[in-house]
Amino acid sequence: MPDPDLSATSPLVTVGFHRLKDVLDTKSHMGASARFVVAHLDRILAATEAAVPARGQPVRFARPADPDIDKTQRERLWELAAYSLWSRLPCEVRGSWRTLLAYQFPLFDSQTKDGWGYVDLLGVMPTDEPCVVELKKEPSRGSKGGSKGTETPLRMVLEAAGYAVALRKHWGHFAAEWNACLERPRENTAVPENVHLVAAAPAGFWLEWNRWTPRGRNKLGPGDWHALRDLCDLLERRGYPVHFVSLSGSPEAPDTLCVQPLELFD
Repeated sequence: MPDPDLSATSPLVTVGFHRLKDVLDTKSHMGASARFVVAHLDRILAATEAAVPARGQPVRFARPADPDIDKTQRERLWELAAYSLWSRLPCEVRGSWRTLLAYQFPLFDSQTKDGWGYVDLLGVMPTDEPCVVELKKEPSRGSKGGSKGTETPLRMVLEAAGYAVALRKHWGHFAAEWNACLERPRENTAVPENVHLVAAAPAGFWLEWNRWTPRGRNKLGPGDWHALRDLCDLLERRGYPVHFVSLSGSPEAPDTLCVQPLELFD
């Protein structure tokens, strides 16, 4: 993949998060990519909102569990395990969801995805505000015993941000189901002040990136982390607070799962 054009005149300033996540998912450019998004965030947010697919069908969060998920589909296993546990039990962990309402949830209702996929997990924060959870699996092992590369934390943030923009734009379609789940008056259709972004992954994923580990220090420099922190700070000021959490336990046994908040920028 060629290096992305991160100049002030780059056409990427008019590209939404749903496509930027693929263009800017490069380890060697993570810091520069985060600084680019910071410099043009309002234009990118506007481009994302303009690209959100139309929605017309009624929304139903709950969906039956898929009993035939292949054991090699680790992200799907983690998502379903998290949903299975925290859709029935509360998760009172700082910076994390209180409950999960849906997994693999489509924000579109047509056959044409046009760069949009499914929300990994849709949840409720302790503040009763919605959160979009982007979940990644632990890294797989290479043929020589080392770990293979994983998607960057920046990609997780951009992907979750795209879905959060779509959720906010079409809130009128979600409000009735949301209010029913939270036992609120159904006529309350006010758009939430914040839609939270939660980047979640097993500890093995964060060992590849966390700047306190040797592997993480080899991947990114301090300037890269500062740029990602600046982006997260600016997103919060736009109504999209960002949280990072680590998962432990086994996706084959949902009741063993635990959540731990991460302070990536201390």
